Amino acid sequence: DICEEAGIQPWACLICSGHMVFHKPDEYDIMWQITTAAAMGFAGINWFRFYDSPAVPNYHGSPIDQFGNKTTHYYDMLRAIKGFQEQFGDIFPKLKKKSTYFSGEDRDRQSYARFHEPCHDIIAEVRSSFEESLISFFEHEETGEEYFCVINCSRKFYNHYEIRTKSD
Repeated sequence: DICEEAGIQPWACLICSGHMVFHKPDEYDIMWQITTAAAMGFAGINWFRFYDSPAVPNYHGSPIDQFGNKTTHYYDMLRAIKGFQEQFGDIFPKLKKKSTYFSGEDRDRQSYARFHEPCHDIIAEVRSSFEESLISFFEHEETGEEYFCVINCSRKFYNHYEIRTKSD
């Protein structure tokens, strides 16, 4: 919302290799971060730690090692980006984010408002099995059609969703 108010196109600064001290990202982790960033309305991604430090090589699984060579994480990232482009590359650049809300388990992060019935004119409720989730609403720039994404915020567990509409 702050970016929109300031007229700035929002980009995510992902920490996939910057803070994963105990876990080097795999292709699924990278894919999850790309799709989640897009579904939250970000226009692109700045990768936090793209190059490894000579002092701590491959400490966090950077895609480029301390010698400038591509690592296995580089190819994981490449496949994840190409997979996203193949599945969603035609539609996401034409969507303008309207709003994003938390649903499911409440961890009181307060970065987004909680979804409740007055948030949308058709959707009354979004139920999830246990994990915290996000729901984002978009409008197609050319057709005016509305789209929405339900985002599972867990990288480890699947989630079951029920989307209930208003009776009228």
